[in-house]
Amino acid sequence: MIMLNNKEIGIRIKQARKNKNLTLDEVAEKINLNKSTLSRYEKGQINRIKLPIIQALANILDVSPSFLIGIETNLLEQNNDIKKRIHKELDSMNDEQLNKVELFIKEFIFNK
Repeated sequence: MIMLNNKEIGIRIKQARKNKNLTLDEVAEKINLNKSTLSRYEKGQINRIKLPIIQALANILDVSPSFLIGIETNLLEQNNDIKKRIHKELDSMNDEQLNKVELFIKEFIFNK
């Protein structure tokens, strides 16, 4: 198992944060961390980020802890896995279930 160095982990944290259009302030507040500490994580200036912090960041940024520490190599791989699972579920649904999913999407996501 290959894990990334601090600098590479920081790059992944920052990449995931920017993909979610979140600021340092927003993420730091959500995980009860100082903005300056989060900035130091992103710059690779802190050795050995504690696992609870990695897990909290992963939850906020909608990535896996494995992506942040380098076990998963690509953020897109993770997104593709989610899409595959969704497609698999949709393929197994009958028309009535599909209509319910469509309504849910329209109401919840598009607020229609």
